[in-house]
Amino acid sequence: MNNSSQTVLTSSSNVTAVYNVHIAEVWSSLVVQTAVCVIGTVLNTLNVIVFQHRRFDATPYLYMTALAVTDTGSLLVHMPYGLARCDRRISFCATQSFNYLRLQLSYYMTYVSFELGNMFEAMSAWITLLICIERLVTMRWPHVGKVNFSRRQGKRQLTLTITLAILFHIPLFFVLEIKQKEITTNLNETRRYHVTVLTPFGNSTYYYAYTWIRFLLVQCIPLILLCIVNVLLLIVIWSSYSNQKTYELKRNREEAKRSKALLSVMKEHRIEIERKSVMGTQVNDDSQVDGIDKLRGSETSQTDVQKANRKWRSNNKKRTKSLRPTRKSMTRLDRVQQANHKLTVLLVVVSFSFLFGQIPQAVAYAHIIKLFIPTNCPECYVYASLYQHLSHLLCLITSTTNFFLYITLNKHFRDRLNELCCHI
Repeated sequence: MNNSSQTVLTSSSNVTAVYNVHIAEVWSSLVVQTAVCVIGTVLNTLNVIVFQHRRFDATPYLYMTALAVTDTGSLLVHMPYGLARCDRRISFCATQSFNYLRLQLSYYMTYVSFELGNMFEAMSAWITLLICIERLVTMRWPHVGKVNFSRRQGKRQLTLTITLAILFHIPLFFVLEIKQKEITTNLNETRRYHVTVLTPFGNSTYYYAYTWIRFLLVQCIPLILLCIVNVLLLIVIWSSYSNQKTYELKRNREEAKRSKALLSVMKEHRIEIERKSVMGTQVNDDSQVDGIDKLRGSETSQTDVQKANRKWRSNNKKRTKSLRPTRKSMTRLDRVQQANHKLTVLLVVVSFSFLFGQIPQAVAYAHIIKLFIPTNCPECYVYASLYQHLSHLLCLITSTTNFFLYITLNKHFRDRLNELCCHI
C-alpha cells in the first residue's frame, strides 16, 4: 500500500514521531515528489484532452483515457504529501503557521490521501491489465476482440472495474486515526504531538488478512499476469511481423512475374509493329512506284501502327483494372495491420513502464519488507521507510511518462497535440 506500510513501520520502531524519517526522504518528498505530482497532473490532463477527439474512438484509447484519469487522481492525492512530511529539521517547517498547516495536512493524509491513493493505485493496475488483455485478444482472435471489446463493452468493463476498486477499498477508511500523544523530554517538559495510529480494526486480524488479499489482487496477481500477457503479446507481434514480411515477399514475386509477362507482351507487340512498318515501306527495286502509291503505303503503315498501339493500350487497361481492386484491398489491409501493430507496441511499452514502477513498490509492502529488517535495529526502519518512499516516487514518475510515450510512438497523438497548441 502507499502509506499504510510506512505507518506500520513507524509504529513498530522506537523513533520519535518527529524524526522518524531520514532527512533525504524529507527533502525528496518536499521537492521531488511535489514537482513530479504537479508536472504529472498537467501531462495526464493533456492526455485526457487529446483523447477526447473523435480520431481516438477505438476501445484501447478509451482505456488509455481512463488510465490517464486515474493517474491524474493519484498524483493529485499525493501532491500535499511532501509538505506533510516536512519537519523541524528544515527551517521554514518549524514556524508556528506551518505547524498549523502540517496538522491540517496530517488529517488529510490520514482520512483522505491514504484511502484514495490506494484506490487509484488499484484502478491503474486493473485498467492496465485490461488494456493488455484487450490487445492480446484483438491480435490473436480479431473476431472475438470485436465482439467482446467494442466501445460499448469497454465502457461497461471500465465501470465495473472502477466500482469494484471503490467497494474493495472501503475498509481502508476505518484503518487509521489521529491521536494526541504526550512526550516528556529530558528537561521534564511535556510536548504534545498529533500522531497517526492504527484503529482497533487496523490492529485486528481481519485487517491483516485484508492487506494480504489486497496485496495479491492489486500487486501480486496483476503484475504476474501483466508479465505473462506482455510476453505473449511480443510473441504475437513478432509472428505477425514475420508473416507480413513473408506475404510481402510473395506479393513482390507475383508482381515481378506480372511485370515480366507485360514486358513480353509489349515486346511482341513492338516486334509486330516494326514488322508491319517494314513490310509497308519496302520498295521493289525492279518496279517503279509513283508518289501516290508511296503516300498510300505510308498512310497504311501509320494506320497499322496506331491500331496496334490502341490494341495494346486497351489490353493493358483491362489487365490493370483487373489488378487494381486486389492491390487496393491489400494496401488497406496492410495499413490496418500496421496501425494495429503500432498501437499494440505502444501499449506494451506503457505496461512495461507500469511494471517498472510497480515491482519495487510491491517489494516495499510492509509485511514483506519486515522480513528483511532485524528486530534489534531501530535505525533500519528509517532506511526501510526511505526505500518505501523512493519506490512510491518511482511509481509516481512512471505515471507521468505515458505522455512522452504517446508523443514518441503515436503519430495521431502528436498531430492532435500540435493542433491544440496552434489553437492556443
